[in-house]
Amino acid sequence: RTLSLYVNGVRMSSSLLLAPTGGWNSMRDSKAGAVNLVAGTNRIRLQRDGSDIAAADIDKLTVTLAAA
Repeated sequence: RTLSLYVNGVRMSSSLLLAPTGGWNSMRDSKAGAVNLVAGTNRIRLQRDGSDIAAADIDKLTVTLAAA
């Protein structure tokens, strides 16, 4: 399963790969990798584009600061 990752309206170079969990009661963490954000407000969007495979349910999105 894949979803496309957009930051401030720009599609990032690769889709986010989401491995199947095996059922509705199972959760799994996936990492999108590093993206650059601008100071202030940023719009992050996961969406299914035509090139993506199947669909996924997203319960939570966490953004963390990369170590310097």
